[in-house]
Amino acid sequence: MANDKIKAVLDGIIKRAGKGTAHLLAEGADSDIEEVIPTGIDVLDHHVLGIGGWPLGRIVELYADEGAGKSSVLFQAIAGVQKEGGVAVLVETEHALDASRAAVFGCDLDRVILAQPDTLEESLQMLEAALESLPRTKKGDPPNFVGWDSFAATPTKREVEEGLDFKASVGDRAKMMSTAMRVLTALAIDKRAFLMIVNQTRADIGKWGGGKTTPGGAALKFHASVRLELFSGKSVKVGTDHVGKQVTMMAAKTKIGGKPWAKAQVRLYYDTGWSNTWSTVNFAKDRKVIPNNTAATKKAYGVACAALGWQPGFAGNHDRAEGDEGTPDIDIDEELTGVTGDED
Repeated sequence: MANDKIKAVLDGIIKRAGKGTAHLLAEGADSDIEEVIPTGIDVLDHHVLGIGGWPLGRIVELYADEGAGKSSVLFQAIAGVQKEGGVAVLVETEHALDASRAAVFGCDLDRVILAQPDTLEESLQMLEAALESLPRTKKGDPPNFVGWDSFAATPTKREVEEGLDFKASVGDRAKMMSTAMRVLTALAIDKRAFLMIVNQTRADIGKWGGGKTTPGGAALKFHASVRLELFSGKSVKVGTDHVGKQVTMMAAKTKIGGKPWAKAQVRLYYDTGWSNTWSTVNFAKDRKVIPNNTAATKKAYGVACAALGWQPGFAGNHDRAEGDEGTPDIDIDEELTGVTGDED
């Protein structure tokens, strides 16, 4: 009887609105995440994001303090998309892009479309144009990517025209983003594209006891399926040379299946990129599924993946450079701790 009532309501909707406008939830939804783009960082894929990679058709907000590795994650995402044969578009408004730095993370510079607009209005128009220009794909097709680095550094047209005499109106940028995010969200879903927007943290001067926030109002926070926060951690040294650092990645928000507030520590080398081997072995040791004195070698990486039940990801530049020898002997500088939240 109940099923008859449901069918009658469904038929009524379809008759009024047209074929294909409604169906039972058990048949799936347009917003279902059917495919992901591996990040090349296993702990990010399987623990922090929890679904195996970046979600297609969704928006990810990536934010942190300065120097925490935001652009490094962005470059790694571009390399992952290119590895799958997809199109990558980068809208860069900080005007501080170092192409050689992108190459460190495996980006093919000849296959990255770069736009460098000057204002917020131009940036949003560029994002819209990029998403509209992407080919409409189906399951199994190469993924596509659009990235923006960064929202926080992009001035409005009025700011550029009026210069230092500019008098901001309350909510100017937030209102602009509110309209834009509704458009960009629909386009990302329609084109099954992965949209990453980089943001920065700011001191929240209106909050008792201090605290941090991100600029741009609530629209980006609301429309992002994932808000990934980075915390810069301890310095990695070889002898007296600083060669990298620890970075904690945390899902401050997730609507894609992972656990909110899931976090993991990863290692970034300045000359060779993210060390997936060290990050996976370290996570496995923290979870006590391999001995605590296990060295970060290629063999240990395979053992750690098996113990965690993970499918090994693709090797980034650092892991390919290290080969079977794993990570060299290093010291962790206990004085350069940064802000890392709860470190294990």
